[in-house]
Amino acid sequence: AVFERLQAFGFELPHSGGHYGLSLALGSAEVSLLGLTNAYRALANGGLLTPPRLQPGTLPVPGRHVASAAASFVVGDILADNN
Repeated sequence: AVFERLQAFGFELPHSGGHYGLSLALGSAEVSLLGLTNAYRALANGGLLTPPRLQPGTLPVPGRHVASAAASFVVGDILADNN
């Protein structure tokens, strides 16, 4: 389930979930910085994942919801808590 959720958030993992095992939930997969920041951006946008626009003036591409707005809010609130 964790592997499928990471795939939904746009992480293009080179191996299947079975390759990583349970350590996948702890962050054992290799991800790019761009992929990680785009996943955080999806959380900030209420679960809406859109491709990053790296050049100014490019038209936005429609996104897709990968998480509910409520779940995105809860995760964002947890990540924002310093304690």
